[in-house]
Amino acid sequence: EGIQLNIILFLFNVFVPMYPSDGAKLLVTGLMFFVGITPRTAALVLVVVTVPCAGLMVAYAFYGLARTGNYLSSLSGWMAIMSFAEAYKIWQMRKARRLHEHALFATARSWQRRGGDAFGYVT
Repeated sequence: EGIQLNIILFLFNVFVPMYPSDGAKLLVTGLMFFVGITPRTAALVLVVVTVPCAGLMVAYAFYGLARTGNYLSSLSGWMAIMSFAEAYKIWQMRKARRLHEHALFATARSWQRRGGDAFGYVT
């Protein structure tokens, strides 16, 4: 049972693109570095994907709570609320054009910088 639980947690963490899980980080970095979209567009995609996933998790938590009465099943709801809060934070930072201050998008800004010296440009 322990191995099965670890496999399920791994699959959820990697393949559910709901920030702050690793799947969301893979989605954003893949979009920016491999597809070449801007951090603002990547943030929009992240919010558009995170909100429905978090909504489904809240519905699942309420369903589990109503069906079993066990409060442990509502832990997924708390993770979904945290994802809603993070999505709202990213949305506000995107709106204020301050995405570079978020840890997920700070790398993208440094990746796009070009510095120059006497021998030319360094990327």
